[in-house]
Amino acid sequence: MNKVKSKQVTPKVFLVKDTENIYDCIKTLLENKAIIVNISSLDVKEKYRVIDFLSGYIFALKGSREKLEDNIYIFSL
Repeated sequence: MNKVKSKQVTPKVFLVKDTENIYDCIKTLLENKAIIVNISSLDVKEKYRVIDFLSGYIFALKGSREKLEDNIYIFSL
């Protein structure tokens, strides 16, 4: 019986300081890597914008989003 080895991939962590950092997140997701996004340094309006944008992107690619803590989310394909 063959055993399947599972690869554990460490997600890349992003501290999003402005909406321009979103493109780095998208680029990493396109490389099929999971990301952890920390949005604690944003104001409330920008937090919603960032999470809405990344959620729409990940939904379109049939990926997943999970809230880990306040202001910290993980996105993966």
